[in-house]
Amino acid sequence: MTENLAAASLLTVGVSGGSAFVGLNAGTSEAIGFNVTVGSLALALIKPASTTDTRSWVALSAQVSNASFVAPASLPFHVSATGLTLEINTKDAVGSKFVDFSALPEGKLTVATGPSTTRDLAFGRAFLRPRAPWTWRSPRS
Repeated sequence: MTENLAAASLLTVGVSGGSAFVGLNAGTSEAIGFNVTVGSLALALIKPASTTDTRSWVALSAQVSNASFVAPASLPFHVSATGLTLEINTKDAVGSKFVDFSALPEGKLTVATGPSTTRDLAFGRAFLRPRAPWTWRSPRS
């Protein structure tokens, strides 16, 4: 089933090269959370213009060069991933519809990630697709 929105608000965020920590106690020996280094990221947030329409959609395409779990020394394990690619195109919570970016006039939504760089959202279905090699280290007895 296809539906065209008569009007919608679109917020895009693009990043080319950056890093972030998501968690608690950043920068301390008691930090716990995730460190990520982003190569490029395109995010689109879409909501119908009608205030009575409560649906919303999120699309994300990101290349993360490094992601790691950060924990205090008392937690004896380490998880990390390099070369991570993450792609998400959500369904709305009401009718399970998704945004078909491949149906746009150019077959995609291009998001500026920097002054001269872009990343495309060209998804034709809803999904969550993480891909990465990862490592797990635990102390030896």
